[in-house]
Amino acid sequence: MFGVDQRIRDLTYKELPRITPTDPIPLLEDVFKACPGIPINIDIKAAYPHLLEQVYTLIKAYKREKLIIWGTGFTTQAFSDEVQRRGAQ
Repeated sequence: MFGVDQRIRDLTYKELPRITPTDPIPLLEDVFKACPGIPINIDIKAAYPHLLEQVYTLIKAYKREKLIIWGTGFTTQAFSDEVQRRGAQ
């Protein structure tokens, strides 16, 4: 990733490389604030329950339940069931 030989999950947000020298990778919350009313597709790439909970909390906080299509390609049945239970499209 951007010439850094590390996994994203092993880095803190501040340690992530910047898109440009002055532009960090935007947080999901920043995207929600910058794009109100615009549908967004979210594909959860890691089967971590706490990540699912954080994403769901943001979706609810910004009242984007009807604007988000989200899910996971993971075959972990419990994780997929949890995404579906929370209203994934």
